[in-house]
Amino acid sequence: MNRLVRIALTLFASATIMVFLVNRRLVELKKFTATGQTVEAQMQNELIMIKIGMGLAGVMLVTGIVLMVMALIRAKKTKALPNG
Repeated sequence: MNRLVRIALTLFASATIMVFLVNRRLVELKKFTATGQTVEAQMQNELIMIKIGMGLAGVMLVTGIVLMVMALIRAKKTKALPNG
């Protein structure tokens, strides 16, 4: 298997795990029931962490797609070149 494809698959797996972890944080965010300034600050911090996590997952997915496209282009180039 091509090195770029292996890296892309690793990025896809990491992004999937990141999405599940962010989803768990989002579920935990719903459990905040008390009101007060400190709880609101904690909720804001959790929302920031969720946004950062989803951003990182998106970057990993886009990078994985770019690596897959690069691997396809390189594979076509090597097939087009004559041997010898």
